[in-house]
Amino acid sequence: CKTCEPAGSTDSIASVEQIIHREMQLVDQPSKVVLAGFSQGAALSMVLALTSLHDLGGVASLSGWIPHPSRPVR
Repeated sequence: CKTCEPAGSTDSIASVEQIIHREMQLVDQPSKVVLAGFSQGAALSMVLALTSLHDLGGVASLSGWIPHPSRPVR
């Protein structure tokens, strides 16, 4: 729901997805790509880990939370 999203979260998700995609192209094993974040970065990492189409190696969330769903889980 658009009114439930923190300001700029959609743009942040899209930006990090692009970075993930670039990194996946550079490494020989995509499972080496790991997301990590603190506070709002942790929340962003959790959303991406739960919704990304990429096969990530892991996610680290420090002092974060899982925000209200801003897009459907795939």
